[in-house]
Amino acid sequence: MGCTSLNISPSTMNAEGGKGYEYREGFPSLDSSDTYSQLKAVLSHGLFDICPKAKSVTQESLGFIYTPGVGEVCTQISKHPELVDTHTSRKRNIIILTDGSLFGVESKKVLPVLDWYVMQIKHYSGLDAYPIAVPVHENTEKTLEDLSNVYGCVLLLENIQPVNIPKDLIVVSHQRISELLKTDIFDAEKTANVLTYLVNNNRYGWATNQDITAGSTFEPLTLSIHYTIISVFMTKTTRPML
Repeated sequence: MGCTSLNISPSTMNAEGGKGYEYREGFPSLDSSDTYSQLKAVLSHGLFDICPKAKSVTQESLGFIYTPGVGEVCTQISKHPELVDTHTSRKRNIIILTDGSLFGVESKKVLPVLDWYVMQIKHYSGLDAYPIAVPVHENTEKTLEDLSNVYGCVLLLENIQPVNIPKDLIVVSHQRISELLKTDIFDAEKTANVLTYLVNNNRYGWATNQDITAGSTFEPLTLSIHYTIISVFMTKTTRPML
């Protein structure tokens, strides 16, 4: 469901001089003899990446997206701010936010866990998730307000006291999902279903218990988010979208 991991190399340069994408067929099978050494080969290339929806991108398509694409979209969003969720990637952009306290670590030490969660969310839902680690005493309300400019949904790995949040932001606790649905805290499949339900149904604000229960059986493949305007423009000059 979308690309979860890819490599970029000189051998995949396209005719226009831009870098292409070399997808992995899958991760290697690991044995217990030296797991860390085996993992290093995988992790050195990353577990996930951001890639275009179009199978090929040319200088012509990139130019068309910018002019008239970007200028016209900016104009329309200025007139109708709600279009940001249908004309940009904001609605599908999910932040995975943690202070590390759930795992007893903080700062950079929690990044391996965040990468793993991001890959799971992408695999199970197709949504684009991004990891953010904050200090334990971070002002959560200010953080959520800042993130809402670019991200439409925030998945909190820890439970925190509800704070005031922007009216167009979705916020849900992964720990609360695990408690309510009685799933393992490390199992992100149900969480991905819940996120898809919340995003697809514009369930802005703090996710309720009813939202979480309804989302637990939601089928990610029914996601009906509009394609971003950039993707629409790219289909005019390239092959069909993924």
